[in-house]
Amino acid sequence: MHQTSEQLFIHRNTLRQRLTKISTLMEQPIERVEDWVPVALAIRVLRSRTP
Repeated sequence: MHQTSEQLFIHRNTLRQRLTKISTLMEQPIERVEDWVPVALAIRVLRSRTP
């Protein structure tokens, strides 16, 4: 978590809050790599729709 927050230039607590928000919005945990597949797909869809 520390390395990720450093790479994103945000505080580790901010990263935790954002991950918690994502998990809440998805109504499922995002603790394992497999849990991130829906998140990755959603990001790709949103990026493809933005000009």
